[in-house]
Amino acid sequence: VLRKSSGAEFCAMDGLGRAWLCRLTEKGVSPRVGDYPAVAPLPRQLHFGIALCKPNRFEDAVEKLAELGEASVTPIVTERVDNASPSPNKLRRLHEIAQSASALSFRSVPLEVRDSTSLGDFVEGSCNILFAHPGGKEAGSLFAEGATEQTILIGPEGGFSDSEISYLLSRGEALCLGPLNLRVATAATTAAALALNWSK
Repeated sequence: VLRKSSGAEFCAMDGLGRAWLCRLTEKGVSPRVGDYPAVAPLPRQLHFGIALCKPNRFEDAVEKLAELGEASVTPIVTERVDNASPSPNKLRRLHEIAQSASALSFRSVPLEVRDSTSLGDFVEGSCNILFAHPGGKEAGSLFAEGATEQTILIGPEGGFSDSEISYLLSRGEALCLGPLNLRVATAATTAAALALNWSK
């Protein structure tokens, strides 16, 4: 808990892109004392679909994606996923992590955590799909194309199944994140950082 004394200023955000600088007084919170320079949404909106994994690792991924300014994250059920879809309480915790990390990064619009869904349903509702896979194209050739909205899929730690890979290749392109085998949170963070670098 962060405690502030009378006269301290803080940022109030509505989660819709507006932020204000406010001041604490002995009677409560004073009216707005000025606009706050919160960070606007990034020019390239990334929507992540991440295969379900151990709760603490999924939480790490949500936290990092929020800090890096991404638009949304959806838990995905794939063939090699053993974990059950998040319960309402776990989903609520993911929302809280996203809100907290977004506020820490001065984002005017927080990361959106969506309900879990199947791989097929997620892909059908997405555009400009990239999926992390060894042997895929280099990030520079995929992120430098200037798309304002992209979807990135991160598979389970055992990788996508052969049938899933064939399906995803028919709907998008494979993205190489390097020669090493990465855990889910690391892969998501790496993809987000590469996209951010090529958005400049």
